[in-house]
Amino acid sequence: MVSLAAADCIDLDENPHVYRNMVRDALVYQDIKAVLTEPLRFQPSDPDSQTSDWTVRGKDLSDRWVTVAVYIADDVVVVTAFVER
Repeated sequence: MVSLAAADCIDLDENPHVYRNMVRDALVYQDIKAVLTEPLRFQPSDPDSQTSDWTVRGKDLSDRWVTVAVYIADDVVVVTAFVER
């Protein structure tokens, strides 16, 4: 996952609700890449989750805590990110 993110193989989830949240939280690609390439914690997602394989937590470029839900498909990291409040 880290090597895929470092190689810029990241695809932001195109769900309109998720995208609005990312805009609202001023999350950009570079923030998500920072969390994925320097994770402070990662763990397998809940086994009942049908939308992600891993949950990653770390700090973005603005030093905010961000949680990233990760799904790996065809050597691409598909992510949904949330700024922790």
